[in-house]
Amino acid sequence: MPDRPDALVERLEQLAGSVDLVLTSGGASAGAADVVGRLTETRHRVESLAVRMRPGKPLVVGRVSAGPGGREVPLIGLPGNPVAAMVAFEVFAGPAIARLRGLRHDGVRVVQARSLDELRATPGRVCFARVRVERDDDGRLVARSTGGGCGHGVRSLVGANGLAVLPADGSDVRPGDLVPVRMTGWSA
Repeated sequence: MPDRPDALVERLEQLAGSVDLVLTSGGASAGAADVVGRLTETRHRVESLAVRMRPGKPLVVGRVSAGPGGREVPLIGLPGNPVAAMVAFEVFAGPAIARLRGLRHDGVRVVQARSLDELRATPGRVCFARVRVERDDDGRLVARSTGGGCGHGVRSLVGANGLAVLPADGSDVRPGDLVPVRMTGWSA
């Protein structure tokens, strides 16, 4: 599909008649070429957000319809960067899909693990650092960074099975500190 707002709107309206959720990746920022973010200029009820998280700041949410007076379905527009898209999927889309499926639990599992590495926070944003959670010789949960910190290092997805959650207050995690980790299931 071409990166044109009119082509995107036409395709979304086709989809809205036959799906329960529209999920996109890419084009969610506020630039002129970010066609998903420009859906705010259409008749659809869509909002472009700058979420205070890293990675995964640009996000588009709302509802698209199958034409005037037609069936409406939720839309989640993820960022285009692969790491940001994976993190935003885990934080927003995964729980939304669980709820749409009628599950009583949103599927999010958070554990406390002792960090084996320093994890640097980003002041003003909740930071999601990719980690590998395992049990140490004493059976305690430990988290080892897979690299990339809170940024966009694609290699950090390899081997990660969790997202260490660092608060927006800028508090770094030191080796030995307990850190909450959202388990992802990316790695078996």
